[in-house]
Amino acid sequence: MPVVRARSVAPSAFSSTFTRQRTTTYADISPTSNPRGPSPKPSPLNPTLSWAPLGNLIATASDRTIRVWNPEKPNVKNSTELRGGHMGYVEVVAFNPDREAELVSVGRDGVVKFWDVRNKKSVGEVKIGGEGYAAAWLQDGSEVMVCKREGEGKERKDTLVPISLPSMTARDSFPQDRVTPNITFGNSGKQLYLTRDNGHIDMLSYPSMKHQLDLHGHTCEVWCVAHSPHGRFIATGSEDSIMTIWNAKTFIPQRGLGKIDGAIRSLSFSFDGFYIVGGSDEEDTPLEIAHAETGEYVCSIPTPHPPTCVAWHPHRYALAYTGDPAGLKIIGGISGDSSLQQDLQTRAQAAVQQQQPDQQDTISGQRLRSEEMKQQDSSAGIQAAVQQQQIAQPDSSVKGSNAGVESSLAQTMQQSLTASIPSTGM
Repeated sequence: MPVVRARSVAPSAFSSTFTRQRTTTYADISPTSNPRGPSPKPSPLNPTLSWAPLGNLIATASDRTIRVWNPEKPNVKNSTELRGGHMGYVEVVAFNPDREAELVSVGRDGVVKFWDVRNKKSVGEVKIGGEGYAAAWLQDGSEVMVCKREGEGKERKDTLVPISLPSMTARDSFPQDRVTPNITFGNSGKQLYLTRDNGHIDMLSYPSMKHQLDLHGHTCEVWCVAHSPHGRFIATGSEDSIMTIWNAKTFIPQRGLGKIDGAIRSLSFSFDGFYIVGGSDEEDTPLEIAHAETGEYVCSIPTPHPPTCVAWHPHRYALAYTGDPAGLKIIGGISGDSSLQQDLQTRAQAAVQQQQPDQQDTISGQRLRSEEMKQQDSSAGIQAAVQQQQIAQPDSSVKGSNAGVESSLAQTMQQSLTASIPSTGM
C-alpha cells in the first residue's frame, strides 16, 4: 500500500493551526486486579521513542519493558507489550527504517534485542559486552550501529559496534578516543556522524570508518544529530542550549537556534524537512518549532513537563514526545483524513492566495527536495568541503581561496549564536 504523505505547509499557515491541535495521551498503565483500589499511576517513560516507517506504530520504553502503540487507539489495551527482553534499563528503541514490524532495543544489560512486533516475540539478540546507550540504522535496514560504554568518568571508554542483518552478528568494533554521546547515519548511508563531548561532530565515511570532517559548532557536549529528510541540512543539539543547522553540502554552520533554555537532548525534522523541533529536560521548557530554512520560530507549545525526547511522524505533521509523567504525548492527527491535515491544507491554500511569496517558497521547497534527494551526501561535495575546511584546529576558520567569504560566514554565525543564546548563566 503506497504511503500517503501530507502536503508541506508554509510557516504563515502552520503556526496558527498547529497550536490548536489536540494532544493525545498514551498512558502505560498496567491493569489492576483490585478495581476498588486506588487508580494505578502510569509507568514513567525512558527518553526514547521511535515511529515505524509507515507511521502506524510508535514504540516507547519504561525501565526494562517495551511497548508498541497504535497511535489511533491510545488505550493501553490496544498496545503490544514486549517483555522479558532485557535485564536492565532500555536506553534505545528504534524501528528498522525498511521493515515495518522489526524493532531493535538496546539496554544497559549489554544486550541488543531484535523484535518481531506483529508476533510479539524476540527474533534474536547480540551481546555487546558493555552498557548499550545509542543506536542508528542504515537506511536500507541491513545494519544497525550500536554504541556501548565501559567504565565511568575519566575511565569511560566508548566503542562502536556494527551489527549485520539478517545474521544478527557483530562485526569488528571501533573503540573511540573520546566520549561519543550519540550517532546517526547520513541519508545515503555513506557517512556516519558522531557527536562528541568537546562540542565537535566527527563525520566518518562508511563502511571504511575513515575520518572525513571535524565539525565544530558548539561549546560543550553535543547530545544529538540528525540529517534532514531532503538532505539539505544537518542539525546538532548541545548542552550549550543551541541547535545548530549545517549546510549538508559545504558543512558550514548556517544558523544557531537558541530559544530553548536547557540542554538539547533530542531533535527531529518534520517529514518534509521544513520544520525542526528540539527536546530538553529543563523545567518550564515548551516545544519550540522552527522553520529550518530561515531559523524563524513559528510555533511554541507550552508543556507542563520537559519534553525530553521528540519525534515527528514520518509522513505528516504529528509530533510525539516523552517526559510527561502521564505518558507518551502526540500532538496532531494521525489518520490521513484527520482534521489537522484538512485544516492545514485549507489554511495553506488561503495563505498562498493572500501571500504570493509563501506560495513560491512552498513550491521552491518541493523542487529543492526533489533535487537534493539526488545529491545528498555526494562525495564531490564532501571532497570540496574537506579542501575548503581545515578543521583540524577547532577554532580556526575555513582556509583557502574562499577565505574572505567564509570569514564573513563565520562572523555571521557568531553573531547568530550570540544573539540566540538565552541568559541562563551557563
